[in-house]
Amino acid sequence: MEMHPIAKINVALKITGLRDDGYHLIKTVILPLAICDTLSIEIIDGDEDILEVNDLSLGNVSTNLVTRALRLFCKEFGLSTHFKVRLEKRIPVEAGLGGGSSDAACALKMASILCNVDDPHRLHSLALRLGADVPYFFNARPSLVEGIGEKQQILSGIPSYSVLLAKPAKGLSTKEVYQASNYFLRKNIQIPKVIEALKNSDISLLNECCGNDLEEPAISLLPEVKTLINIMKGLGFTYVQMTGSGTSVFAIDEDKERLEAGRKKLREDGYMAFLTSTLE
Repeated sequence: MEMHPIAKINVALKITGLRDDGYHLIKTVILPLAICDTLSIEIIDGDEDILEVNDLSLGNVSTNLVTRALRLFCKEFGLSTHFKVRLEKRIPVEAGLGGGSSDAACALKMASILCNVDDPHRLHSLALRLGADVPYFFNARPSLVEGIGEKQQILSGIPSYSVLLAKPAKGLSTKEVYQASNYFLRKNIQIPKVIEALKNSDISLLNECCGNDLEEPAISLLPEVKTLINIMKGLGFTYVQMTGSGTSVFAIDEDKERLEAGRKKLREDGYMAFLTSTLE
């Protein structure tokens, strides 16, 4: 069985509190992206899982989020099943694009189909145990997501946007960025206006009311994120922001020539850069 786990961007990410267990409460507007990985899974005979991946840094069966998801699935449902996994990564890692979470969500979906398990509530619970972004990718649509990622409200009427993505060579640990955020003031992020701006294709309004409470903490850990933001603004983009816990930065713009020129310039400067679009 094969699926194509997609990426996402956080158009706005507001930290609203901190739970006693250390998890941060958030309110975030998420748009899915067309860029995707390719994941195939099959049931095999034997007593261990097999993982094939085109990124050697993700090739450890015990730590890869896909194989962790499959082991958690089998434990939850009392199964002794083992799988062969082939993962072709195109979504950058440690980038704030949700690639690992999307892979894990697709793995849970595929395992439930392959093993004839139909229990959406328990699958959602497993997803949340794997990571705050994982439940979103069960139904990756333009959404307002709250809590620690378990509350999702689908947002209708948001059109597709062209997006330029860029990333420094280095990544950041999501956990470290969230921990660092405890020492920073929160931004004035106006979620209702963000949603209004997206529905009306008002990029100027979006730039005024959006924000990411993890951006400054990420910059404190990796100043190159700020450098990249400044470079992209210097290329003429009105709305530029880091997504998730970083380190990817994105610009939304409808000028195709400016987007392509920006992609070429960023690649010349040594950044990973590519064009994609949001999904409705």
